[in-house]
Amino acid sequence: MHPAGACRAMVNLDEGYAMTRIKLIGLTLIATLAIAAVVSASASALQWLLSGKPITSRVAVTGSGKLLLADTKAIGGESAIVCEGTAKGFAGPAAKSEVTELKASKCSFQAEKNSSCEASSEPTASALNLPWLSLLLSFEGFTRTSFTAPGGKVPGWKLECQVAGIFKVSDECTATSAFPEVVNLAAGVGILVLGTGDANCSNGGDGAGTALGTILAESPKGSTLSVSLSSNK
Repeated sequence: MHPAGACRAMVNLDEGYAMTRIKLIGLTLIATLAIAAVVSASASALQWLLSGKPITSRVAVTGSGKLLLADTKAIGGESAIVCEGTAKGFAGPAAKSEVTELKASKCSFQAEKNSSCEASSEPTASALNLPWLSLLLSFEGFTRTSFTAPGGKVPGWKLECQVAGIFKVSDECTATSAFPEVVNLAAGVGILVLGTGDANCSNGGDGAGTALGTILAESPKGSTLSVSLSSNK
């Protein structure tokens, strides 16, 4: 995608995510069926670059952005929070990358989407089953990345909030499939989390969870991080 298109794809979280989520249901089904067929070819064609040169051994990278995390079927009504996030991990070699740390801060509920939690309280979010392993792939003209977790586990997140000023409740959601789009931006690599397919949540049940937002991956050493098809070199 052209950088201008990438900017348009960076969703305004305050405007909601219903239409994006509907579109993603079909995309997730198609991607899941096609992933086995394209992953081998994609892994050999795509790679991470540092200052325009292929990364041959993994390099440390950082990430930052804003994400909306939601459970659309939570008991007590839909819950949806927006958090700022920072990440640490590695890019390379070739099409591989890894997320080793993911922290959320300054979380708040979207209006009237606090479920049974106190609307005035500050919810918290944390990543589940780190580290997350990822692989660049190409699908229908878009560059995407897959996410998995070691030991047969699945990437996900945990939300916690306060109820009645007395105790906390938690909700864990794991992504059944996650193929965010990856684009090159001036400052680094944009990972467009336009939904996780439908995540399974401990509160709302199967297909209740979704994530939405943008993460910018950068090299902390000042070099420009990017991705490229080796065939285009």
